[in-house]
Amino acid sequence: MAKKMLTPRKPFVKNEDKFISFSSRLLEFCKKNLKILLLGFTLVILAGAGWAVIHKIYQQRAISAAVSLEKVRPELSPSGEVDKSLAALQQVISDYPDSGAAFQARLFKAQLLYQQQKYAEAAAIYESLRGGDPGLEVLLTESLSYCWEGQKQFQRAAEILEPLVKDHKLPYRGELLRRQAMLYEEAGDRARALTCYRRLLGQHPDAAFTPLIEEKIQILKQNQG
Repeated sequence: MAKKMLTPRKPFVKNEDKFISFSSRLLEFCKKNLKILLLGFTLVILAGAGWAVIHKIYQQRAISAAVSLEKVRPELSPSGEVDKSLAALQQVISDYPDSGAAFQARLFKAQLLYQQQKYAEAAAIYESLRGGDPGLEVLLTESLSYCWEGQKQFQRAAEILEPLVKDHKLPYRGELLRRQAMLYEEAGDRARALTCYRRLLGQHPDAAFTPLIEEKIQILKQNQG
């Protein structure tokens, strides 16, 4: 039986030529632009190293700030000297102004100032902290309300609570409504106080408080008339 002759495969000349041609052009480009390529490569390395250094410095500053704040904490106890505590907190704020520790130090400072009845100074700090941490907005808003109440700005103290009393997710919304109503009463705004008590009654409060709220509503209605 005659053996079948195998037809030799044709080499992929065109593909090989294209690859060789591309390699040659790439090599030629590298030779002509060697300095530029080396400079670019160096810049990439430097940028990466620079970012690593910055990140390390930031971490070190954050750790230092936290350590400094921790040293102050014992001085925030009732037995501590207030002036010394305020000075120590201010030192943390000055040394690490953009750190989380500085944010906490400003919050502690405001609380100490409020306890010392320095309501205007405390209010200024609370106001400056708003927007910095969404999780603290409720606390900051309530704190501002207490600061303005301390300055006998009852209308302002009541009005700032409005976004909170509208938040049905707050578990103590009823307590905020009650406080808002009392603040409006102090401000002489009986109409708004009456609205607050009615809203409070609509929340179906504890049965023990319902008669008191209804009595308040009747008294305010009579005074309006």
